[in-house]
Amino acid sequence: MSTGSDPYVPRHGDASFDVLHYDLNLAYKVEGNRLDGEATLTCRPLVEADVLRLDLHGLTPHKVFVDGRAYRFTHLRGRLTVKLPLSPARTSPCG
Repeated sequence: MSTGSDPYVPRHGDASFDVLHYDLNLAYKVEGNRLDGEATLTCRPLVEADVLRLDLHGLTPHKVFVDGRAYRFTHLRGRLTVKLPLSPARTSPCG
């Protein structure tokens, strides 16, 4: 893992993959001050890896899907980690 690659947020980011597209579907409820949403990322791995790590601060993920399949994940200290094989030959939704 290569951390600290984001020029806008120092010490964040991961240079092992590129995010080609973000698609967000958000719903906010004033009553209860609740934000629900779904984020779909299209990623391109740049190196072989067995995990995908994404910065995710201040939000709580409930499910993670990759190519339509549910994956187990951890979310610790603002970092979402999904164990799956990544290959530079593969571009797919990741998140």
